Amino acid sequence: MINKNSIKKIIKNILCTIIILVVLFFTFDMYVSISSNKKIYKDLNSLPDKDYGVLLGTSKYTKNGKINVFYKNRIDAAKDILINDKISRIIASGDNRNFRYNEPMKMQQDLVKSGISEDRVIIDPDGFRTLYSMLNIAKKYNIKEAIIVSQRFHLQRAIFIGKFLGLELIGYEAKNVSGMANIKIQVRERGARLKMIFDIVYFTVKVDK
Repeated sequence: MINKNSIKKIIKNILCTIIILVVLFFTFDMYVSISSNKKIYKDLNSLPDKDYGVLLGTSKYTKNGKINVFYKNRIDAAKDILINDKISRIIASGDNRNFRYNEPMKMQQDLVKSGISEDRVIIDPDGFRTLYSMLNIAKKYNIKEAIIVSQRFHLQRAIFIGKFLGLELIGYEAKNVSGMANIKIQVRERGARLKMIFDIVYFTVKVDK
């Protein structure tokens, strides 16, 4: 029979393990942000020219049917670097789960409506996750360097994944969104970064085999 002291010791060890894991995660989270920030540009004039850009997808509409401001700001940023010839072509990479939900198609349509020639927008329908978008850049399109377009928190993760895959990526920052929408997306981003750890471990083990 387990006595009270043993139970207390087990609980203490569990709590210590949880605290250590939390500290390690937030240390990793900070490292991802800090290591990627130097490759993210907010000023268009200082942004280096590249052949390709990659516009990372998100839903055009929120659950209540309104325009998703994260989406709108990404479209605006992508339009800026295309019109100013910072890139020749852009890959619209996003989720294409069914005929009613097609992020890359929507992005292409809205860029064309804004005055961008259709042949400058490549549709990548297999960007179901940021990891897949980065893998597609390397394997499907054989691109080694590109400008990624999204909000800063997303760029940080994308650039970090790209570095792990051997890509030379820089980011052009789309305007962020304030208020509750930003708080929700930041919480979601922490979950995405936790998942990224498992992705990296999985690919490392897979390559080693």
